[in-house]
Amino acid sequence: YVNEWAVPLDRAAAALRQLRAWVDAQQQDPRGARVHFPVEVRFVRESTVWLSPAYRRAVCYIGVIMYRPYRTPVPYKRYWRAFEDIMRAHHGRPHWAKAHTMLYPELLAAYPRFADFVRLREACDPDGVFVNDYIRRHLIPPDPAQPRL
Repeated sequence: YVNEWAVPLDRAAAALRQLRAWVDAQQQDPRGARVHFPVEVRFVRESTVWLSPAYRRAVCYIGVIMYRPYRTPVPYKRYWRAFEDIMRAHHGRPHWAKAHTMLYPELLAAYPRFADFVRLREACDPDGVFVNDYIRRHLIPPDPAQPRL
């Protein structure tokens, strides 16, 4: 299981320290989450691509991994929740090809050109031929009449 977010470069050290403090606290708690390492860190220059997590800002990507030894499921959701809370607190944006729970309203707030991209996507696919669950969850405005699960 892999989750990766990009935080502004000037927030990277604080985000990593907060993640380390959470992992250390879990280790001290007999019922705490047990996490796998590594924590991956990489740096990227700012981008002009509308949906790049590095759009208009240099970033530090922080990725966390929970291995599935011998294809055995492992409890990762508590780690993911804490990790994503920390990334959100540091103005993070998720990597599009990794697992994340950020939905349309948050993405709209996090990406300055998100609404422009949504309009472009709708113009290129007005009949929804290329819409799947992922696109529906992340790139299509929620219908206020339909409750989100």
